[in-house]
Amino acid sequence: MAGDRYRIVTATSDTFGAGTDAKVGLQFTDASGATWTPTFSQTKAMFERNKQDEFFVAATAKLGEIASCRVWIENPGMGDNWHLDHVLLTHLPSQRQWRFNCRDWVPKGAGPMQGKQLPAVVVKDVPLEGPPPGAVGAGADADTARLADQDAARPPPKPLTVYTATVVTGDKFGAGTDALISMEVTGSRDVASHTFETSKALFEKGSRDVFRLTLPDVGNVTSIRLWHDGSGFGSDWFPASVSVEHPTAGCKWEAVFNEWIKGGEPNGRSKPARMVAGTPEDAERAHEVAKAAAGAKDAERRRVAEEQAAAARAAQQQQAGAAAGGGSDTAPVADNRPPRAPVKKPGDEGIARQVLKPDEFARLPQMQPGDARYRFSNEVRGWEGAGRGRARLGRTPRVAVAKERRRLSQWVSGLGLAYLMGIT
Repeated sequence: MAGDRYRIVTATSDTFGAGTDAKVGLQFTDASGATWTPTFSQTKAMFERNKQDEFFVAATAKLGEIASCRVWIENPGMGDNWHLDHVLLTHLPSQRQWRFNCRDWVPKGAGPMQGKQLPAVVVKDVPLEGPPPGAVGAGADADTARLADQDAARPPPKPLTVYTATVVTGDKFGAGTDALISMEVTGSRDVASHTFETSKALFEKGSRDVFRLTLPDVGNVTSIRLWHDGSGFGSDWFPASVSVEHPTAGCKWEAVFNEWIKGGEPNGRSKPARMVAGTPEDAERAHEVAKAAAGAKDAERRRVAEEQAAAARAAQQQQAGAAAGGGSDTAPVADNRPPRAPVKKPGDEGIARQVLKPDEFARLPQMQPGDARYRFSNEVRGWEGAGRGRARLGRTPRVAVAKERRRLSQWVSGLGLAYLMGIT
């Protein structure tokens, strides 16, 4: 079964030597483990420094929620590297969008096993499946049934909460890092993870970095885990502590690390979280409230989808009735659109008068920026403006140029005379 169409955008970094002429490879993996390696045509003009390249590709099979992307380059030339900023993937039927941040040099290899794995971050959170808005056709009932089956099989939505995370880096020599740092928060109800943006100003020695994160509500936090990808020179990191605050529930937890963390997810460190504000009952109560809000939002989404499907069926039946009756008994549809504002003409209030008549204006030569005639007209206009400005001073551009030439000639002659006198 053929899959859906996707839009892929690759953004090359604004770093010296970031562009590449090598073959770029991408592989996307969904939550079930299914992989898709899109095939797209590439030219030497693509993947240049500080440029974005766009591709529209159909997947070979149906994919679910995208979890990660692997990226690599094949057959690079001598000194040919690629510094990728991010990859943007859009599921065209639903417009759900994922972002894969890299901000690093892409490894060279012959396949995805040698590629760099980038975790997915949802940047446009809309349902992955659903009937297209205003769809009309014979498949409306089938789409409704398919949507109902998917809704029945889909797990309940996760409640989301805005947390405030504070990461404190130790005050030791070399404690800071420029690597890509990730955090995992484990609670009594769920587990949530987040990958922080990379910046030269973050996670430096003795720094205190505060973030507002929208994550699934985990209930009462029990532990916090940290790791990084080891990118950059001297990437080892010495975090002092991490605190997570739930402003709505009035709860706050803190985990003390005070140890070095080397690169790689297996080298991550997990520490127990200690509650410093609020009670576990407050956190559990806030989780139930967030869960109820997420369920209401999901019910509203289903209601809107059902209304769209019903409207599609009604439109289909109306079209079928009109075709059967020849359209003679169809009642006219009332036009409820607001009246259009009158179109203003040249000379009206707020509109300049039109000097040329429409037929005269149409006969003017059509010139675009970059046209030689356009440049010539600008140059003439510039010289005319300069001439008018200098005419008020009693001299013309040509006279001024001649005077400057005479002054330069006198200065050169004086310099040569002084040189000769110095020799003699």
